[in-house]
This record gives sequence, C-alpha cells and structure tokens, in this order.
Amino acid sequence: MKRKRRINRADAPPPTLKAQQLKVRKLTQMADDLATGDHFNVTRLSSIKSLCVEVKTAARFVLHLARQAQTRRDWNSDHKYYPAATVKRHRELAEEAFAEIEAYLTRRSDGREDQLRDLLLEASEANNEYRNIPYGAVRSIKSNRMLMVENAIYCTLAYDHTVAGHYAYQAARNYAELYDPHYGSGLIPTSAPLVADIAAFWNAHYFDEAPSGKSAA
Repeated sequence: MKRKRRINRADAPPPTLKAQQLKVRKLTQMADDLATGDHFNVTRLSSIKSLCVEVKTAARFVLHLARQAQTRRDWNSDHKYYPAATVKRHRELAEEAFAEIEAYLTRRSDGREDQLRDLLLEASEANNEYRNIPYGAVRSIKSNRMLMVENAIYCTLAYDHTVAGHYAYQAARNYAELYDPHYGSGLIPTSAPLVADIAAFWNAHYFDEAPSGKSAA
C-alpha cells in the first residue's frame, strides 16, 4: 500500500483571497456575536496567524493594536504600580517605538534594528517581575500597554511571516482577552469592541473597508 507523502506546510500554496476574506468575515461576525452576549475561547483568534502572509502586514497589524492600546481607559491602572514620571516615560517610549517601527518597515537597516532592540529592552523592564507557581514561574503584567509595545517590536523584527503571525496572534490575545466571573477568561461580551478593532484592520487590508462597530477608546 502506497504511503501518502506528508505535505510540508511551508510548501503549501498561499491561501486565496477568497479564503482570507472568509476568515475576516468570521472575525467581523464574532465581534457582532460578542456584542449580543455570546462568548468564545480566545483561541478563536488563531485564524489571525494565517492572515499574516507577510511580516510587514503582521507588524502593521500589531502596531495598529498597540496604538489602540494607548487609548484604553480600562488600562489606566499603571499609576497603581509606577510613579507619575515612569508612566510619562512609558508614553514617550511607546511613541518612540511606533516611530521607529514605521521607519524600519519603510527601510530596514542594522542601525534601526539596534534602536528597536534597545526600545524592546526598555519596554520589557516595565513587566520584569515573576512569581513562582508549581513547575515554574509566571510573568506579572502590570502594564498591558507596554506589553503591546513589546508585541509590536517582536513582530516587526520577526524573520519570517510564520514567526510574525505568532506574535500577531499573541498581541490579539493580549488586546482582546478579558475576564468576568460569569464567563471566566476569554472573548466575552465586553470584548466586542476590541475584536471589532482587530476585524477593522483586516477588513481594511483584504476588503479596503472597515466593519461597523466603535473603537475601544
């Protein structure tokens, strides 16, 4: 009996535009369903990985979310953990990172990469505490905004679209996953405007249009 040849995913043809548009429509529908009270496991966002067929596209997606994150009123708890001067520096750091990402995506250079890595190191210092749990340690996230800046830089510096897709998915999770005692953690009704932000980028990319729904300011 002839054995079937295992297909290497790297050798698989790129997805068609129609297939990508169908995934985007599902993201838009998910935002609508959440707005009417539904809830989903956060892994439903994993389709984002396959939407990232180019590193630049993935990086621009995460940059979009990182910028949106700076306006999140529900992420204003930084003052509980950092002095005012540190919070101010975080805001400046985000703007510096966004400008450097834009420059790097326009024209890559070793100097710009070094600058991004320096900014990445500084951004990661905002969340540099870990707590012990059975079988390991978990990172304590005190600044979600700085975490999104990290996501954006990591994605920009990714060496191929598969790695970039991984960081894009992680950024989407960090951006849209919420907790409520009634639902637990995941994509819950209050995640609706956040998933709409995610869908808005991909609608603009694959359809040149934005879905209905308000941004999560």
